[in-house]
Amino acid sequence: MHHCYDESIKESFSESRNRERIILDKSISLLSNARHCEQDNREIIESLSYTTRIWTVFIQDLISENNQLPEDLKLNLISIGLWIIEECARIRRNESNNYQGIIDLISLIRDGLR
Repeated sequence: MHHCYDESIKESFSESRNRERIILDKSISLLSNARHCEQDNREIIESLSYTTRIWTVFIQDLISENNQLPEDLKLNLISIGLWIIEECARIRRNESNNYQGIIDLISLIRDGLR
């Protein structure tokens, strides 16, 4: 019985990581498409809003008492998430065009989930 529970937890963790990879893939795809658009295009707004929303949720999860990641990893991910959110805001305000920097960081995080 205990073995089945352990397998269920492993599966749940694996499924969760897979969902996170899919979410990050979508963000990367949206940002990749948006960086070639003219400012104030719907695709730009959608990509920046989506990316901001997912990183807000990730940060909320990271600060949760239930999050069991090592403390230093949580702090690093929170720092990265805050930078991504701020960089999205800078792009939205026409103060930056650093889509590639955001895409590169998200890609690194996604690849680390494997």
